[in-house]
Amino acid sequence: MPFRIGFKYIIPVSSPQIQQVLPADGSSTGGEIVEILGFEFRYFEPYENKVGGSEYNPGDDYEDLHPNGKWDDLLDINDTTDTDGDEIVDIITKVPDSQTPYFDYYLESKVLPTVYFGEEKAKIVEFSEGYMKVITPKREAGTVQVTVVNNDLGVSNEVPFTFTASAPTITTVSPNKGRKQGVEIKDVYGSEFYRSVIYGYTDNDDDSIVELSDIETIVRFGAIDNTDIAREQPNSGLIFNKRTTVELEGGLTVPMMVMPTQSPCPLRKMVRSIPVSSTTTMTRKLISLWKC
Repeated sequence: MPFRIGFKYIIPVSSPQIQQVLPADGSSTGGEIVEILGFEFRYFEPYENKVGGSEYNPGDDYEDLHPNGKWDDLLDINDTTDTDGDEIVDIITKVPDSQTPYFDYYLESKVLPTVYFGEEKAKIVEFSEGYMKVITPKREAGTVQVTVVNNDLGVSNEVPFTFTASAPTITTVSPNKGRKQGVEIKDVYGSEFYRSVIYGYTDNDDDSIVELSDIETIVRFGAIDNTDIAREQPNSGLIFNKRTTVELEGGLTVPMMVMPTQSPCPLRKMVRSIPVSSTTTMTRKLISLWKC
């Protein structure tokens, strides 16, 4: 009986390596653009080589991470399609996002690596061989480790990244006076104004909480000072039978008729605003609202 000797290439679990993270620090509010440089960031589906050389060839076994019946390599322009012409191949989803003013989307695909800042995932917006550009997540101030995890679960080395707490400073509010009714434009000048991811109600719909994409920086005029008042006490904001009462300074008591609600709930003061123009100046439209 003839004795046959053969061999085959097996693509092992990858060993991605991070060489540099630029910059090495950023705001704890997140939304910073960070570049990750290194090698063996994998943008193709894992495979076992059975045909030809070490590169993938038709007939090789592969893990169809993006179920489409074919082996995918995101960097092979001859093997990918972009039917909608958005410069993003079809097996990548372009997810709308408002965390940063520099990108209004991030990229999502089972083939792409995952980038972690500590335990939080970053959002990939650009990638190429040995390179990724990501949006940092929001987290507490401090130093965390950045790692890259490929789609075959190969984990990179760790590189430190420091989240720093912001220190917003207001220098001028112009004009510095206005009507008690609100609904006026105010220009606020200062430094370290950062966009935040804010969730709340919109379009007069209080049934669901959504991301408010037009909030660039949170500005508060005065304090919300009734959050710790017991429900049975004056000015707690309790709404009952569509009515509530507010006691103002000087002994003035104001009964109020409010919009119908499904059940008694605390009434809270809220502010809605329009976008900021840069990190040093912003324009706000202040609208005073009362909301459950």
